[in-house]
Amino acid sequence: MILFIDISQKQLVHILMLFLYHYSTNYSSVSAVSCSSKDSHTNSITCTASGINIECRQCAHTDGQHHTVDCINRQFSEIPRCNTEGVENLNLRKNRIEQLNDDFEEYVNLETLYLEENELTEIKPAAFHKLTVLNDLRLNKNVIEILHEEAFEGLNELEIMYLSSNKLKSIPASTFHNLPKLKKLFIGNNLLSSLPNDVFHGSMITHLDLSHNFLTGVHSEMFKDLSDLESLVLRNNNLTEFPEIALEFMPKMTRFNLAENQFDCNCQSDVINLSRKMKQHSRWTPPTCLNGMNFLELEQDCPRENARTKQYTTSHVTDAINAKSRPIDRANEMANYELYIVILLCFIVLFCAVWATHLLVKRYNRGNINSSTQNTSRPNAQNHDIDTISSRVSSPDSQQNSADARPVDANQNNIVLSCQVSDGVGMASVTVQRNFNISLTDIEEGRSRLSPHNIKTYV
Repeated sequence: MILFIDISQKQLVHILMLFLYHYSTNYSSVSAVSCSSKDSHTNSITCTASGINIECRQCAHTDGQHHTVDCINRQFSEIPRCNTEGVENLNLRKNRIEQLNDDFEEYVNLETLYLEENELTEIKPAAFHKLTVLNDLRLNKNVIEILHEEAFEGLNELEIMYLSSNKLKSIPASTFHNLPKLKKLFIGNNLLSSLPNDVFHGSMITHLDLSHNFLTGVHSEMFKDLSDLESLVLRNNNLTEFPEIALEFMPKMTRFNLAENQFDCNCQSDVINLSRKMKQHSRWTPPTCLNGMNFLELEQDCPRENARTKQYTTSHVTDAINAKSRPIDRANEMANYELYIVILLCFIVLFCAVWATHLLVKRYNRGNINSSTQNTSRPNAQNHDIDTISSRVSSPDSQQNSADARPVDANQNNIVLSCQVSDGVGMASVTVQRNFNISLTDIEEGRSRLSPHNIKTYV
């Protein structure tokens, strides 16, 4: 039966590198404690595990202060009991221990515990809670997949922890919160693709190794509590950028390694300014350029005035944290542009609506004015009837307060309005002549239109 596994070329190369790195890197060589020929007072000691007695070496170092039990490569499947008191260093490298079940009752004075190259798959809650004076814990080169949030509860004196070369895919946010004296943390060679932003909250870490993982991005807020950090190794991840503002949280950093990450290198990139800042006071290893350019040559060719020179003060950093600032994201920039376009379109639609309303109001007002003009052009004579045209009409009481209207020059299309008023003593006469350029036909037509309105006109 043939199995087909969907795996990318880069992932395959990474796994092979992890395999080689796992068996070639000797983490325990760094300040490791074991019984060697140079140690004095070396003797054998019988240790028991799973009912089997196995001899180990017990020694006191030349200073006479460090009592060590050395059980390297003894095929133990659990923590052995060695019936001895005052052990400060326990070396159990290269055994077959699969789990930890509160097996440290005899080792309450332990300062160093080496469990490298065993078969541990899980660290249960409070697995080391009795080791209250433990200073150095080595768990690298196991197959650990699960870390519980309270796995390291009680390790108040722990300063060094190795979790490298395991199979960790995630780390709970509070895993390292109860380690107030932790200085050196090594989590390289795992399967981590991301970390919680507050995973190092309240930490005093000075050396942090996250190399050879699958990290695709790191948030600046992740480093806000690492003010004592001196060394940061992010070698060989999947990073394409690093937030320059994060440097403001790590003023003591003297070593920064971004090698074997694929960055988009150009003169406007944050990494150019990042490099110029780091080179001034630290060991700086730049990333690889995704576009095939040589980073060091690019840095030399980019004018300083063309590169972005962001200056962040403490207030800027505080504001950035309060606003939960994040690294530059092209997708977010495009979203902002789209928002601006939508706002502009809204303004255009609003303007068109206002203009259309203005035209409608203007047209409506013009219609009202025309209607008013037609109404006012008609004679306001609601108390008269149309009697005669081109004839003289006078009321029977013309002697007292009478008014006569007679046409003059009707054949010449002139209308003459003549009004005489008499009060029995004297008479006043007013005559108004106007050429309206109308014919009798127009007058007749006008009469037919005005008749329904009961209007009386003297022409």
